[in-house]
Amino acid sequence: MIRDQKKVPIGYLWVKKDKQGREFLGGVISLGIFGEIPIVVFKEDQKANDKAADYVIRSATETPTT
Repeated sequence: MIRDQKKVPIGYLWVKKDKQGREFLGGVISLGIFGEIPIVVFKEDQKANDKAADYVIRSATETPTT
């Protein structure tokens, strides 16, 4: 990795709450000319062991409001 390279953001996250009041992160990751991917980040509450990930990232889809 080039250390002198300018660090450019590749996405943004906001703190949100679900219907039960639990916090999670929601936002987008930019893929440049390929657009953006909406994502959500949840705390992993059911870790199998200490080496398991603390958070899980999932792609998010907009729910149509009709």
